[in-house]
Amino acid sequence: MARSTIKETANGNASTTSLASRFCSTAAVTILLLSAFGTHGTGFAQTLENRIGSFRAVDVSSEKLSVSVDYTYVGDSGQTDVSINATPEESGGVFDPRLVDFEELPLEPGTHSATMTITKRTEAVNFTTVSIRVCMSARQRAILCEDFAHVKTWTTAVAPTSPEPAPPPKTGTCSISGEVSGRLIWRITDDRGEPVTFTLRDVLIMAPGWSHPQRARLHNRRYTFNNLSADVSYRIFPSNFRADPRERRVACVTNIRHRGRDFRITGPPPQG
Repeated sequence: MARSTIKETANGNASTTSLASRFCSTAAVTILLLSAFGTHGTGFAQTLENRIGSFRAVDVSSEKLSVSVDYTYVGDSGQTDVSINATPEESGGVFDPRLVDFEELPLEPGTHSATMTITKRTEAVNFTTVSIRVCMSARQRAILCEDFAHVKTWTTAVAPTSPEPAPPPKTGTCSISGEVSGRLIWRITDDRGEPVTFTLRDVLIMAPGWSHPQRARLHNRRYTFNNLSADVSYRIFPSNFRADPRERRVACVTNIRHRGRDFRITGPPPQG
């Protein structure tokens, strides 16, 4: 009877030892899994990546826009010659760098907020944009770009001025017209590696004493300047586009229609 009791007790201890061993093995595996996947947040290690978001825009005026974003930069393109900027885009993703001035702020590794100002150039024509492109860029390439919808019409506010004395009556007038051949739309890559589209819409004219040029809109590739003062030498050119010839000079004669002042476009405006 005593021997039977001793045997059962021994078997019971062996069973208890086996269960304890299994529990320890399971606990060890659980600890290893937690160590592998991390123990913070949801229990999984999270990998940072470059990101731009939380877009905010404030129309400061008809000439100025303030843009704010939150960004994360992991530093994969270094910490020098890296920046973030915001530019306005017209319909079709067109950005003309001649129309605005925009800020470029240095990128800092980590998660930060950035506020940038875009300002219309005073001499630029009025235009409308439909989105804002925010880019993180290195010296020769874009790291990441995001587009955010925001419609804005850019106009230059004209300060009130004292009325000018009436000009003396004109002794005579003339007109100048011509045609533009070649490509009017040029899609290129700028110094930052970003695609840029240039579209020729106007031909410009200057005369001695003028502070800025006048414009004639192209219609079916033709332009016309009417009611020009006679006895004046005018300089005509297709904006900043490369052309043959680069410009034409016309000595305006009273009651004469100066036709055939044509241009052939050979390239987009020079960069830099």
